[in-house]
Amino acid sequence: MDYGNILQGLMQAISSQRADLDEKIQRLQMAAQRIEEEKQLSMGEIALLLQPSLDVNWAGERSNAFEESRHSAHDEIERILNHDYEEYVQVIRSNISSLELQRGALSFASGLAHEANELLTKGEDAFEAVGEKVNQIRRSL
Repeated sequence: MDYGNILQGLMQAISSQRADLDEKIQRLQMAAQRIEEEKQLSMGEIALLLQPSLDVNWAGERSNAFEESRHSAHDEIERILNHDYEEYVQVIRSNISSLELQRGALSFASGLAHEANELLTKGEDAFEAVGEKVNQIRRSL
């Protein structure tokens, strides 16, 4: 068996998977950041829903209904910003953590591949150990 070619293929697969994970993590981090920025911007803007305050010249049933609608809209938007946005960010952070765990497993596999490559340079004495390392790498992927 040509372990050199097998190891090279495994190292390329690890590198490709790591690059893919890095890209996904970066995109998720950017999405979380954008949601946080949107939340901050929106929190500043929802105060405008209650502006201007109604003065004594505008009173009555229509005024009360308008004021209730305004407060209801404000409360709903505030709930969305404080609850729903936070849920989105938590889901994204959870996905990032999962991808980082996968990246850690790839780092472990990469370490095994480098160990196996070093064993290859030792010649026939380490041939069996190289085969065991290759099998370990395959199991970790």
